[in-house]
Amino acid sequence: MKKLYSILICTFLTLNCFATDVENMFNVSWNSKYKELQLLEYTGDQSVKNLDIPGNFRFAGKIYRVTDVADMTFSRSSYLESVTLPSTVKKIGYSVFSDCKNLKSVTLPNSLSEIGSELFSGCI
Repeated sequence: MKKLYSILICTFLTLNCFATDVENMFNVSWNSKYKELQLLEYTGDQSVKNLDIPGNFRFAGKIYRVTDVADMTFSRSSYLESVTLPSTVKKIGYSVFSDCKNLKSVTLPNSLSEIGSELFSGCI
C-alpha cells in the first residue's frame, strides 16, 4: 500500500511539474467537473514556427486535459509551419487552420472522433 501511495504522489508531482500554464498560450473554455479544456484562440509567441501542443495544461492552479480545438483556433496564423495535436484531443472545429499560408505539416491524433469542415481552407 505504501508503494502505491508513492507511485500516486510521484505521478501527481510529475503532472504538475510538466503541465504548461495555458494562459501564456491560449484563450480557453473549460469544464471543471471533467477537468477538460477547449482551445479557443492561440495567443502565444508568434515567432514560433513549430507548435507541439501538450495534452495537459495548468489553469487556475489545476491540471486540465485538452480535448477540443474550437473553430478557427489557428486561423490566419501565417507564421506556423507545423502543429502537433496531443492524443487527448477528440474534436477539431471548423476552419481551424484556415489561411495558414506557411503550414506544411499537421499531426492529428488517432483519438479524433470529430473533424470540422474546411480544416485547411486557404492554406495553399
